Amino acid sequence: MSQGAPRELLEEKYDAVLQIDEGFEAEYRSFLSPKIYLYVDGSNKSGGRGIQLIQERLGALQRVIMQQRLSARGIAPQVLTPWQVQVRDVSTPSSRGLAILGLMVPTLLIMALMVCSTAPSIDTSAGERERMSIETLLQQPFSGWQIIVAKVIAVTSIGWSGALFSLVVLTLSFSLLPLAEIGVQFSAGVSALIAMGLLLLPLALLVAVLQILLALRSQSFKDAQIQLSILQGLPVTLLLVVNLSNIELDSPAWQMTPLIGQQQWLSLLMAGESISVPLALAGSMVTLSLVGLCILVGARALSRESLLGAT
Repeated sequence: MSQGAPRELLEEKYDAVLQIDEGFEAEYRSFLSPKIYLYVDGSNKSGGRGIQLIQERLGALQRVIMQQRLSARGIAPQVLTPWQVQVRDVSTPSSRGLAILGLMVPTLLIMALMVCSTAPSIDTSAGERERMSIETLLQQPFSGWQIIVAKVIAVTSIGWSGALFSLVVLTLSFSLLPLAEIGVQFSAGVSALIAMGLLLLPLALLVAVLQILLALRSQSFKDAQIQLSILQGLPVTLLLVVNLSNIELDSPAWQMTPLIGQQQWLSLLMAGESISVPLALAGSMVTLSLVGLCILVGARALSRESLLGAT
């Protein structure tokens, strides 16, 4: 094969070109190390898998031949293998099942929280503007932040109640399912369920105020529905990406991050494990601080004249 042949083949449709040296057979029979050339195109990113597969196959074949040569000379191949690494999974079906529940249940609770608070948040913002009832509300002797707080409390009560109802239904469902047959034991007690409900409250406040702010800036009732529908999918997508990645979420910084912190605490409680109370309180305070900031932003938005111009 000429020197330019590998380049031409790589430019056509091949990911890699394997060339055997001319004296390969003679050197191989003489127990020497003949050369094998693997031509690749480093700029071709799509050929990486094929190149890796060739290297793995050549490496496996090389190890087999090496063991055969050692055996032919009366040397045990184990001499070149000082140890063998064998991975043994000590997890039980119960622990694996609880890990799945710890991932699934918090995501379902957060989804229920957002879905249940979507309709009232739209109705108390974009809906009032289209019904022309927000003008009457703004004429009352209340400041902007008081109106926003009242709306947030109303929306939160519905969203949080929906999440608590979902938690109760899921707990009752687990008691009816034959989890013991697959070795899974649901170990979350009443105290853990109460703690889960309390941990959801700051997140319910944050979700409510964010949905109200987004609905206030929308142009119409239908526009608010579209925007909040998109908002519902973002947290769930974020949680799935974070859980499926190799990111370590045990650090205090992640524990105090809204949404991610609540998801981690709920997962631990579902698995029957304990959580750090100081970190949970600190994370809840961070979430409540964001709620207060959003309330101030919403109070300022109520003072805009453009708020009354529903289209």
